[in-house]
Order: sequence, then structure tokens, then C-alpha cells
Amino acid sequence: GVLVGLSIERNSRTAWVEEQTLLAEKNAIDKSVSTTERMLLNCIPSVVLQQLGKGEKSVVHDVESASVGFILFDDIISVTNNSSESPSDLVVKINSFIGLVDDLLAKTPDVIKLKNIPYVVVCGCSQPVADHAQQIADFCIAALQTASKANIRARAGVHTGRLCAGLLGTTNFIYDIFGDSVNIAARISHSAPVGTLQVSQETRFRLPNIVFASRGRIYLKGKGKVQTYVLAVSDNADEFLHRGSTPSETGSL
Repeated sequence: GVLVGLSIERNSRTAWVEEQTLLAEKNAIDKSVSTTERMLLNCIPSVVLQQLGKGEKSVVHDVESASVGFILFDDIISVTNNSSESPSDLVVKINSFIGLVDDLLAKTPDVIKLKNIPYVVVCGCSQPVADHAQQIADFCIAALQTASKANIRARAGVHTGRLCAGLLGTTNFIYDIFGDSVNIAARISHSAPVGTLQVSQETRFRLPNIVFASRGRIYLKGKGKVQTYVLAVSDNADEFLHRGSTPSETGSL
């Protein structure tokens, strides 16, 4: 009777251990799936993922109004081109900083990241977002502040307008955007003074709560003279901002 009792107790303990092991494995899988879903949603809009889940093979959106932001981390680009460090050390260093910027995405669920270098974000391209310009501007400002704290020179540019968004590939998916609005945002970012957010007139019109300085009409390749506005974000913003730039009215063209 004693041996039978010990055998039953041992079997019960084994069953309990197996149950707890399976439960731990399930929790680990659930956590992994949740992490993967969050990572996907930062790169591919949920609406697009739903369309893929329904078996749609071509996902393309023509968007009437969305905002695109390009953030250039000048020091990272310089280090990438000229560093004597090993590739692995360089990747670790760059990734540690990019991770800080990625953390900001959790606070702006409607903002989608498309690329790392340059850091490209878009809002309002897969479904309507009323304040897409504000969300992109807020993200760019936060990213510039993060760069400033890390002693990394950076600049950002934002444009608002029409674009086309779509999913490329059949196995390795890439969500990307196309159109003149994307080109304008890229060129505005390249011409932005260091430490500033530069926006087009179309974007500024949608940011009534931010006081920009008018930069006047600047030349953009392929576009000619374009009116832009800047906001000093970093303490080391280019001297330009202290040489006669004119504060602009907010919220009107």
C-alpha cells in the first residue's frame, strides 16, 4: 500500500511538473507572438496585415493626404562612411542609438517606420488619421531631442501631401511609400539646419500649435524655390536661426 501511494504521489508530481512546463512554454510562445506582432505593427500597418491575412496578394493605397518625415543623423552617416571600427562593433553602436528612437514609436501607434538610415516615418497612409502632421512632427521633435542628448547631430524634414503606399514582395515583405511628397520630404530634410525640424508650407498649415521661423523660399532640387519653416529643437541648432530668421504666424498660409 505504501509503495502504491508513493507511486501515485510521484506520478502526480511528474504530471504537475509537466503541466507547469507546458504552461511556461505556452506563455513564452504567447509573449514571443505578442512581441512579433508589435514589431510588425511598427513596420506594417494593421490594416495591411489584415488584408494579407485575407489572402490579398496586392496591397496598394492611393492616399490623398499623409505626412512623411525624414530624420538624418549626420554623425551616424559620417561614422558609417569613415569609421575604422569593425563592422560588428559599428552595428552594435548604431543599433544602440536607433533602439532609443524606436522606443518612441510605442508612444505614437499611428506612426509607421519605413527605414533606419535615413530614419523615415509616415502617418496617415493606410487609414485616415486626422492629426497625421502633428504626430509626425511630434515624433521628429522627440527624435531630435534624443539625438541631442546622445551628442549626435541630426536634422529632420516633413512634408504633407498625396502619396502611394504599398507592400512589396511575396515572401520578404517591405512596406514602402512613393510619390512626389516623399521626394519633397527627403529634400527638405537634407536642407534643414542641424538641430532643427524643417517643414513645408503644406505641413506648417496643419500645425497651429507650433511657432516656426520662416526660412523664406529655398531651392530644392527638381522643385525650384519652395517656402519652408524651421523649429529649433537642439541647443546646438545652426547659427542660421539667430541671424534674422522671421517668426511666422501659426496655422495659416
